[in-house]
Amino acid sequence: MGWRVARPMALMDFGQIKKMVELMREHGLVEFELDQGDERVRLRFPETAVADHGPAVPSGNVPREVVTIEAPLLGTCYLAGEPDAEPFVQLGDRVSTGDVLCIIEAMKLMNEIRSTCDGEVVDLFVENGQVVQYGDRLFTIRPPAEA
Repeated sequence: MGWRVARPMALMDFGQIKKMVELMREHGLVEFELDQGDERVRLRFPETAVADHGPAVPSGNVPREVVTIEAPLLGTCYLAGEPDAEPFVQLGDRVSTGDVLCIIEAMKLMNEIRSTCDGEVVDLFVENGQVVQYGDRLFTIRPPAEA
């Protein structure tokens, strides 16, 4: 999941840490710290979770009715089909269901990640060549307003 724990894992149940990470993702937190008596836990997503386009959380002007495209596997994410090619999509681009958004290379296999809806790309959470893990957010797409 791309997070670090500031104390030994043996002192805390893995299920508790997993719940904290889920809460962090749900609320868009990049860092979380918990103090209970003389026990302290600090979780922080790595710097790569914050792309050049801003924090790895939707900005205030993005409505809640968005679709998040997550990494279905561990691998290296490529935003273009070739090193010198234009990216498949950029912020503000309109996409259709089935359009290729990026490629994740895993074990020398190229896996196309496709849009699951029509809409506009409103957030990009990864950089070209970045290693992603299962469940990492890749893109946020805002479906068109209903008529």
